[in-house]
Amino acid sequence: MNARMEGLKRIGLTVARFLIGGIFVYSGWSKLSRPSEFFQLAINLYEIVPKNLVPGLAATLPWFELVFGSFLLFGYWTKRAANVLTVLTGCFQFLLMQAMIRELPIDSCGCFGEGISLTLFQSFTLDTVMLLILIQIASAGRLPFSLDGLLLRGEPEPVAANPT
Repeated sequence: MNARMEGLKRIGLTVARFLIGGIFVYSGWSKLSRPSEFFQLAINLYEIVPKNLVPGLAATLPWFELVFGSFLLFGYWTKRAANVLTVLTGCFQFLLMQAMIRELPIDSCGCFGEGISLTLFQSFTLDTVMLLILIQIASAGRLPFSLDGLLLRGEPEPVAANPT
C-alpha cells in the first residue's frame, strides 16, 4: 500500500475511532442515567441470560461500554479498548442473532436505553460494521489525535510478530 493510501486509511480509522467510541459512550451513559431495572428488563427479553445473573450484568455492562468507549474515543489504551469492545460487540451479535433466529418478539434492541430505538436487524448490521472496524483499529498501531500518541511520544511502536 502506498503512503497516500496508508495515510487515508489512518485518517479513516481515526474518524471511525471517534464515532465508535462515541457510540459506546452514549450507549453506556444512556443505560447508567436510568435505574438498572430498565436495562434488566431489556436483557430479560432475550431469554438467554440466567435470571440470577441479570442484575449484575445490567449494573456492570454499561460501565464497560462507558469506560472502554471513552478510552477508544480519546485514544487511550486504544488497542486494548478496541479488543474489549470487539469481544463485547461479538457477544451482542450472538445475543441479537439468537433472538432473530428464535423470532423473539423484541421491538427494540435495548442497546441505547430510551434514546435510540433500533430493530434487532438494524442493531446486528451496525454491530457487524463496528466489529470489522474495531478489528482494524486494534491492529492499526497508534492513530492520530490520541492520548497514546501524546503520552508515548518518542517511544517506538511495538512491532507485531511476523510468523514466517
